[in-house]
Amino acid sequence: MGGKKKPTISQAEKAIRRAQMQEAGKQAQKRKETENREKARWSITQIDLEKVKEKISSLKVVTPFELASQLSINIGEAKRVLNELSSKGELVRLSSFNGHPVYTLPKQEQVTS
Repeated sequence: MGGKKKPTISQAEKAIRRAQMQEAGKQAQKRKETENREKARWSITQIDLEKVKEKISSLKVVTPFELASQLSINIGEAKRVLNELSSKGELVRLSSFNGHPVYTLPKQEQVTS
């Protein structure tokens, strides 16, 4: 009855080539995404913690948004940096508001202005 006709040999070969090209394009896109993620991780490690400490030494409280705006980095990177400093004991987590942490310097290190 009706329905799709059987493709000719050349049409079938072209369809196979197109499918292979699309698959290669998808794999190249995945490689690019993976490279971009690795570059983003690398940029986090490049942030100088001394520069961060210098920026936050004059602040009473530090939030990821504040740090991100001062250093021109992503908020996610700022959160990771603040978590790292907190785990080292260089920052103290005061509280959290709607999942956004608020940090401060330990009492002996705060600079009074």
